[in-house]
Amino acid sequence: MAEGGPLAGVRNAFSGAPLQVIERCQHGAHTTFGQIVVGRRVPPASDAAAGHGTAAGLAPGDTLTHPLALRLQVCDSAGYALDVADLAL
Repeated sequence: MAEGGPLAGVRNAFSGAPLQVIERCQHGAHTTFGQIVVGRRVPPASDAAAGHGTAAGLAPGDTLTHPLALRLQVCDSAGYALDVADLAL
């Protein structure tokens, strides 16, 4: 998180360290517990799963286009991604 930014003082609930934005949660990898994932929202493959979908992590150098559908996730204490919000920019 950026120094002096609105989330600068927010700490990881599991480690007490500053939050980090990571590419993806990893089940069983304690280094991802409590971290934030911001990724492109990938729509579900069928209408039956409408509203679910997944997030594909953004990597350095990815081109951002408009409109951009993003999904914000937090990694839980087992390393699974928990959906927080879908954003359209």
